[in-house]
Amino acid sequence: MTKPGIVISDSDEKKLRALLRSAERQGSGEKQVIEKLEAALRGAVILRSPRIPGDIVTVNSCVCLLDKDTGEEEEVWLRFTCDNEPSDRSCPVMSELGLALLGSRSGDVIEWTLPSGKRRGEIKEIVYQPERLGNYAV
Repeated sequence: MTKPGIVISDSDEKKLRALLRSAERQGSGEKQVIEKLEAALRGAVILRSPRIPGDIVTVNSCVCLLDKDTGEEEEVWLRFTCDNEPSDRSCPVMSELGLALLGSRSGDVIEWTLPSGKRRGEIKEIVYQPERLGNYAV
């Protein structure tokens, strides 16, 4: 579920728009995910990277996500793209979970859809956010 008026950095916006153009040219990615990301960007509040609040999930952030159904916690890295190896805790931004994470805040309960059904998770903590540490070139 993508929220209206998400807050994202100007550098993330540029990279996300380039990712969308590439996906559209190559015909890759799920059409529904592409449309959701386009809608999120249309309604987004764009801030310069140094002005991004520390409690916002940006690309290359690591969050502690509590599964509201199982009670399990896991760390998830939001990435532009991923290798998706089993040991990798990376989540591509152009996925249902990635879109749910993008622009969310610490404490938010997010929802996303998997082939097995809807999932809900609470962002317990933003473990790492590049902007919070002044790392704007990630």
